[in-house]
Amino acid sequence: MIQLPDTGDMKKLGAISARVRTDHTSVYISHLFSSFLHQHCFIGKDGNEHRDLKRLINSSSSLHNAALALGALDLEVYKRPKSAFVKSGTALKYYHEAVKSLQDDIAHSETSVRKDNARLWSTILLGIFELMYDSSGHAFLAHFMYGTSRLVWYQGAIKDRDLYLTIRVLELTRALVFWTDTFLVEPQWQISMAWMFDETAPHDWHPIDALFDLAVQFIALNQRAELVVRSEWPVTSKEVSKALHDAAADGMKLRSMMDQWHTLALMWSQSHIPKEGIDAPMQLALILYHTTSICLSNIFRSQHYVRLGLEVPRLSEEANLMHASRILDLVDIALSKTNLAGFLYCWPLQVASLRYGISIEQRERSLAMMKEIEKRGFVVSKPFEALMTQGWWKMDHGIPVIDT
Repeated sequence: MIQLPDTGDMKKLGAISARVRTDHTSVYISHLFSSFLHQHCFIGKDGNEHRDLKRLINSSSSLHNAALALGALDLEVYKRPKSAFVKSGTALKYYHEAVKSLQDDIAHSETSVRKDNARLWSTILLGIFELMYDSSGHAFLAHFMYGTSRLVWYQGAIKDRDLYLTIRVLELTRALVFWTDTFLVEPQWQISMAWMFDETAPHDWHPIDALFDLAVQFIALNQRAELVVRSEWPVTSKEVSKALHDAAADGMKLRSMMDQWHTLALMWSQSHIPKEGIDAPMQLALILYHTTSICLSNIFRSQHYVRLGLEVPRLSEEANLMHASRILDLVDIALSKTNLAGFLYCWPLQVASLRYGISIEQRERSLAMMKEIEKRGFVVSKPFEALMTQGWWKMDHGIPVIDT
């Protein structure tokens, strides 16, 4: 597990200032839309031109500066074409200005950010910037937990589909990686979800929508189960016993729903995806399905359930290894044949690679894919890589590894 941030994490990123000429700002914006957003997609939507984001780009100081920061960072740090236009420190300068502008907007007037998609897009671009600049992941965690969640609360229902889908996948990934609370269960978000699917034509629905809902249920169940297992009350107490019974029953129900989803998703794929085609959202959905399947089993590793004789959704070692193998295969395909952002695969690769019984070849394969993610710009992959190598060392020396 990655440690939670301290209060100084955001300040570290925002404290660097530099004198920046604005001669080439159009180059940064052009690069963002013509290259970066096409190569690092978070919703897997083919032909997405980000029209709403383009329309809003000059309507907000925070959004404009966040776009400049992200475009400049990708050019400056990763030596893309036209990187010669970017001076050292340019990206951090724009990041600092975007954060300050966004903080001022939130602090001075709640009404100024209500019904304002520009500020929400700002927080998305800043979050992506942090994933590519801060290898600890702490800034991204703090940003989405405290900044984005607050903006979502102010905003109310979100009616822009691209914005809704992008926030959802980033927030869900954050909550799964850090196993923390998420605003995806809050009433304001549920209103957005209900509106989105009421107003969306049936052919726009995708199995990933249902899988994300199951993943949110998994997060909530994990938090409940963790609290009861860590309770200081004895297992035989009425309150703890009931909580364990409820968690076990909900876990079995969720396992059944996930297995049903998998069956229906494969049927949907046969009728909607060409035989040799690759559907990016389905690829991501299947990766998350296999990953949460392993983690749902790990929730119920406590001996408390055994002592009470409860049926729980634990998987056999063979089933765990099957899911791990499928994760590696699916991520490999996704990296080579889709434009989904590499960050989305860090947690699944970590979960898959730390299964007991995984082969040396599979370890090397997962490590190579993690390094490819870093090569594409997401330095936040480094702590995942470190956790993997540390876990393997422990396994090889007979030291227990805490289930991911």
